[in-house]
Amino acid sequence: MLFSTFSHISLGFPMPLPRCVAKKITQHYLCINIYKTIDDLNVKIKQKDIAVSAQKRLCLNVGRIITIIGMINALILGRFTIMLSACNYRYTFPERIK
Repeated sequence: MLFSTFSHISLGFPMPLPRCVAKKITQHYLCINIYKTIDDLNVKIKQKDIAVSAQKRLCLNVGRIITIIGMINALILGRFTIMLSACNYRYTFPERIK
């Protein structure tokens, strides 16, 4: 009884509604709200998935760039080290190279 008395106030109707009508209307609004909430959650989940996939792609690309830089660096440093070691070898043991 209390529910049917106060339902018209919450739903904005000027007079009290019969209990069954008030119940149907309330269920209808509840369903709409539930579906709206589910839709909002789905949108948020999709947005998060898109953000996560973008972040993964960014991380992969940064990883690839760092790997390429590292490989180039290793090539340059490797050659430089070989040159240095050859120079050191030449100047350390001059009697061996004739």
